[in-house]
Amino acid sequence: MKTAVKLRRIFGLMFIFAVLTLFVAPEIVEARRGGRSFGRSRRSYSKPKRQTQTKNRANQRTRNSQARASAKKPSFGGTRMQSSKQYTSKYGTPRKTETRTMKNSQGNQQRYVMNNYGGYGSGLMTGYMMGSITSSMMWMPWRGAFYYSKPYYVDNPDGTVGVYPPTFSWSKILFLLIIIAAIIFIVRKLIFNKRQYSSGSRSSFG
Repeated sequence: MKTAVKLRRIFGLMFIFAVLTLFVAPEIVEARRGGRSFGRSRRSYSKPKRQTQTKNRANQRTRNSQARASAKKPSFGGTRMQSSKQYTSKYGTPRKTETRTMKNSQGNQQRYVMNNYGGYGSGLMTGYMMGSITSSMMWMPWRGAFYYSKPYYVDNPDGTVGVYPPTFSWSKILFLLIIIAAIIFIVRKLIFNKRQYSSGSRSSFG
């Protein structure tokens, strides 16, 4: 009986760990922003010199582009968009815009264009940029930031960085419900097994 209870506990913990990994992994990848790296097999033959030089130039341009994008990245992280149309096509034109000069993730001064839509999301955007809301608050269910994504940003042609409000995250609601359901399931199982073990002990001595 005790072995069965221990096994249920182990499987319950493994289930919670799997769910946490499923939902947390994308956030970790987004926070690192390092992109994906895939292993490639090495070949023994040598490539032509001209082809190697062309590839090196292309790699250098890619690294320079990534470095410029990283230099403009806001200090709070966020999700980078290819263009502002990705946001405005779904949420419309902002009510007002405001330009502020602040430090980016590299500690350098950068001009940001804050696109305000009003409402709670725009308040979160301002909080992230002012530093009153930290990334850790995204994992505290008693904080409003938990139920929203991070702000979105895009590199504008004029050198500024446009910032857009975070959006409501249904995946986090599902994540919270799964965790609550898993906790209730484990607690009920433990209580049931304890009662069953107690009744079995009494009957054996009766």
